[in-house]
Amino acid sequence: MVSRRPEGGLSGEYSVATDVSEERVRQVVEEVVRR
Repeated sequence: MVSRRPEGGLSGEYSVATDVSEERVRQVVEEVVRR
């Protein structure tokens, strides 16, 4: 899986989440970025 974790960003708070959860978080972040 791609490991893109911008420190100081949303991933920072979700860094504790598992890889599966991170994938879901990344999908949500991508949707927000698309706005």
